Amino acid sequence: MSNLATETTADYGAVIKKCFLNAYKSIYSGKTSVTAKDFAVWIKQLIDNNVSEKSIDTACEKAIKIKSSGGKHVGVDELIASCILIEANSKKLTANENSVGENSDDDNASFMDAFIAFSEKMRFKYRSLWLDHNKMNDAEVNFWVNDLESAGVRPENLNGIYDEIRKEPEFIQYPPNIDQVIDIHYRILLGEDLPSPSKAYLEAVSRNASSHSIVRYCRNEYGYHELKTQPANISKPAFERIYRDAIRKYAMGLLTFKNVPIKKDLHIINKSSTILSTIEEMLEKYK
Repeated sequence: MSNLATETTADYGAVIKKCFLNAYKSIYSGKTSVTAKDFAVWIKQLIDNNVSEKSIDTACEKAIKIKSSGGKHVGVDELIASCILIEANSKKLTANENSVGENSDDDNASFMDAFIAFSEKMRFKYRSLWLDHNKMNDAEVNFWVNDLESAGVRPENLNGIYDEIRKEPEFIQYPPNIDQVIDIHYRILLGEDLPSPSKAYLEAVSRNASSHSIVRYCRNEYGYHELKTQPANISKPAFERIYRDAIRKYAMGLLTFKNVPIKKDLHIINKSSTILSTIEEMLEKYK
């Protein structure tokens, strides 16, 4: 890996562009419905957040692992968000190591202890529906712990997450998966009385005037006509995916909201242009 600290801004941009394009090809091989505009926006987000090659590689490896294990499809926006989260977490860990490096093992033990305590409460509530950490191997435990830590979850956050899980109707019978646990964490951190995905869907369908801007944004993204006319078994999961993705972007500052959401007036490229030949031009326009 090159030393980004000694590179010029132009060199850094070129390195990140190449690294991300390689990551894109390895995960989304065969997907051709994107344009140079898409790549320019994604790469700009990485550069604006000072994301390193290492963070892109880590996020890419994680996405490939999820894909190969038959897990949910990882969208490009989710990959970008993962890169930014991993980078932010890496910087926090580096800062902590510089100030109290000798406590890193204690920190890891503290998180593991908190996760086990969290799992025991979840196991008591959901019985056999929740994972039994006593029967999990190290790789399975580390998968949960690493994902939670990468999302910025701290040991002290797990009690609040558990309390929120107990309040939400959709988790009365069945427990949340790891993505839903992280979504709850983001909503708590934002502290803006954001509704759960199921409540957000009901607000969007009823066109509640007092809804949070992010709910109105997601309603516009999905389409109010579609929400009102499509069967709930189609519109509800689709809307909730948009809402969860928006929450994550909002928490990371990738989305901002005013009273009325306004879509960016993005530059439209010539259809005959190729992706690789126009990325540089697009990056200039998005500076």
